[in-house]
Amino acid sequence: LMIYQGGAWPKEYHGKLFMANLHGHRINVDEVKPKGSSYEGDRNPDFLLTHDKWSIIVAIHGGPDGNMYFCDWYDKQVCHLREPEVWDRTNGRLYRIKHESTKPVRGLDLAKCSDAELVKYQLSENDWYARHARRILQERSEDGMKFLSDKGHSELTKLLEHKDPSRRLRGLWLLHAVSDSEIAPDRFEEIVKDESPVIRAWAYRFCGTRVQADPNGENTRNFAERVAKLIANEKSPVVRRAILSRLTFAGDLFWQDQHMKTMLSHAEDGKDPILPHLLWYALENQYDIANSLRHAGIMERPDEKYLSIAAGSKVPLLEKMARRVGADGSSAATAALVKGLGESKSDVQTFAYLRGLQESVKGKRQADAPKGWEAVSAKLRKSEDPAVRNAALALAVTYGDASAFAAMRKTLIDTTADITARQSALATLVDARDKQLSAVLQQLLAEPAMRPQAIRALASFEDAKTPAALLAVYKNLTAAEKRDAVATLASRSAFATALLAAVEAKAIPNADIPAEIIRQLRNLDDKALNEKIASVWGTVRDTPLERKKVIADWAKKLNPGALAQADLGAGRAIYSRVCQQCHTLYGVGGKVGPEITGANRSDLNYLLENILDPSAVIPKEYAATKLDLLDGRVVTGIINEENKATLTVVTATETLTIPVKDIDKRTASELSMMPD
Repeated sequence: LMIYQGGAWPKEYHGKLFMANLHGHRINVDEVKPKGSSYEGDRNPDFLLTHDKWSIIVAIHGGPDGNMYFCDWYDKQVCHLREPEVWDRTNGRLYRIKHESTKPVRGLDLAKCSDAELVKYQLSENDWYARHARRILQERSEDGMKFLSDKGHSELTKLLEHKDPSRRLRGLWLLHAVSDSEIAPDRFEEIVKDESPVIRAWAYRFCGTRVQADPNGENTRNFAERVAKLIANEKSPVVRRAILSRLTFAGDLFWQDQHMKTMLSHAEDGKDPILPHLLWYALENQYDIANSLRHAGIMERPDEKYLSIAAGSKVPLLEKMARRVGADGSSAATAALVKGLGESKSDVQTFAYLRGLQESVKGKRQADAPKGWEAVSAKLRKSEDPAVRNAALALAVTYGDASAFAAMRKTLIDTTADITARQSALATLVDARDKQLSAVLQQLLAEPAMRPQAIRALASFEDAKTPAALLAVYKNLTAAEKRDAVATLASRSAFATALLAAVEAKAIPNADIPAEIIRQLRNLDDKALNEKIASVWGTVRDTPLERKKVIADWAKKLNPGALAQADLGAGRAIYSRVCQQCHTLYGVGGKVGPEITGANRSDLNYLLENILDPSAVIPKEYAATKLDLLDGRVVTGIINEENKATLTVVTATETLTIPVKDIDKRTASELSMMPD
């Protein structure tokens, strides 16, 4: 990336962002515009088209002549190949893009300049001079030379008072570069009163939450209180973003709390694209620091304190804080959440506390009810808000309340009940492994509205009647439901035997069994099943040499003449049916595999290699794992979240949260989730 600040090109280019587009073999341009606390890019016409598929621009910089310089790796390969022998390191090249009005710069050596001369370079129209001058002055200060010469210091003072805020900002950057400590408190308080929000923001970034304290801490507290007043009167979201960025650093909790409460008082920040996230990062960080001090015996548990801070925030953060407290899982943490439920002032707050309790039992089939639960449970289950009622009932099931189990089953089978409530009841009973649920799920196969979830849920229960129930309705299922049914039948050896028998009997067409299901069947490690798979489908994976031959054959077949006759509509239909469930293209599709909007789709070899041999290169975040569960089920998918209690696994058809204690064995797969 490069924001043009060279001062030599026409004004229309100044301040615009130039970005190297590797797969597009071009340089894009965006006009950067303020938006809330940050910026957004407005796409401008492309600046440069190389018209060369080997061009890979990897770095762009401005130079002393005000022109653009960029480095082109220049190689047939664009990305995704780990083999070092395929990369050509002999073709790299450097380019300069020159405006006709610019002149070459010769004999330049900024290192020979005096301090005062280097400070004056902060006024240059070309930011190249300003940056390199700051670097040289910083290097001089680090070498033990005087902070700045008297003339240099005088020039810096003028710079900090310059009428142009961009020059004052450069002065602030220089002050920070050559200082050996934080900005002094008196200077800091002067700078944060600057009319420019950008300068005030940088002042907070440089000084942040740290200032040299006297032995008894009184100066620190006085300074903190003065800063808290400045923050309270701060109107700019740009400045608040800088303050929050610093609040995520460890420091004195006394005045982190002071600032945090002030920052949470701006309701308008809830609509900002960035500030709610930074508010949460800062609040969570403070909670974690307080927790570590609690473990060290320095302070009491912080749960109630930070739940109270979040509850009083004008930016909605209570649910996040409640979930963070719930993730602690201790009896004290859950008791704090129950206390919050009793003091809740709205259904929104009530639901937030319930989400925290749900987090505390995540990965647990059953758990002991926390202290005070019985006192609030009955009231919650009578709430006018269905979300609150359902959440309270679901928790009661986890806490082993027999009446809650009965109520959930009643809701599940009630065809007049709200469909969302029924689906929630089903999910809760599945998580609790309700022993009476399997038969109910088989009955729900007759209901179109509940059928998809019921099909997937049947994989969680070892029931000999399940295969027959699924096969009986198979011909009437939608394409998506058939896919789910096949996945459920492939989840256990006993189910898989019935699936293969149905394929042999032509009750299920071979075409309904995709490659990933065949791979899942092989992951069951059942010798008899493997023999039957081989008899029906033959060899599942060939050798790398054979795969390369297949790629070469297809490259010949898909010549320009053949591609010119392609049916684009049919191709899109195949993509939607086969690929879109896992990949996102232009914002539409699944998240199992990598997003392919920016992939090198114009390169036929790139496409063939990734489609026909997807396991050749597997990024770590998309590596599949095989999980053998204690109940006999085998799950193959990508682990996208893991903690001490649960794994969150994304399969080709669903996302599962699996308790760690339910896993018998986990095995990393060398094969991609993408079908060969």
